[in-house]
Amino acid sequence: MKAVPLLFLICAVSVTTFAQQQRQATSPNSAAHLPPSERFFFGGGGSFSSGIHPYNSYRYNYISVSPLVGYRITMPWSGGIQLTYQTYRFPQLKTSLDQYGLAPFTQYRFGKLFGYGEFQMINVPTFDNTSRLWRNRLPIGIGFTQPIGSRVAINAVALYDVIYNKATSSFASPWVLRVYITAGGIGF
Repeated sequence: MKAVPLLFLICAVSVTTFAQQQRQATSPNSAAHLPPSERFFFGGGGSFSSGIHPYNSYRYNYISVSPLVGYRITMPWSGGIQLTYQTYRFPQLKTSLDQYGLAPFTQYRFGKLFGYGEFQMINVPTFDNTSRLWRNRLPIGIGFTQPIGSRVAINAVALYDVIYNKATSSFASPWVLRVYITAGGIGF
C-alpha cells in the first residue's frame, strides 16, 4: 500500500516528462538544445547539531548527509532524486538511531525564486531501536537561489509537509528549512 503514492508520483512525472518532450521543439523554454552536461546538476547538503532532545531531555548529536542529482526537463522546470542519511546519537543512552531514505523532487524556477516539492520515503527506527518503520512526507514550498559562479548556486528553501500528522510522525515539526549548494547544469 505504501508503494501506491510512489507509483502515482513516478507515473505523473513520466507522463508530464513525455508531454514536455513533445512540446520542447516549439517551446521558448525548451532545454532540448542543451548538451547532457548542462542538463544534469548535482548538489546536496549536510548538517550537524548537538543539544538536548526536546521530548526526552537526553543529550544528542545529529549528523545528516543528503546528496542529490537533478535533470533539467525544460529551462525553468527540473526534477531529480535526493538520497538522505541521518543519525541521532544519544551518548547517555549509548545508542544511535539511523534514518535513511530517498526523495524524488521537482522544482519550477521563476528567475531566482522557485517552487519546490518532494515525496520523502524515510526508513526510521522505533525509539527502542528494535524495529524499523517507513515514514512518508510531502514537503512543498518555495525557494531562492543565488548564483555564486556560472555553474554553482546556493539555495534556501522553506517547505511545509502537507501530510504531517503529529501523532504518527517521526519529526517534531511539519516545517522543513534547508540551505544547500548545486553545481552543474544551472544557467542564470
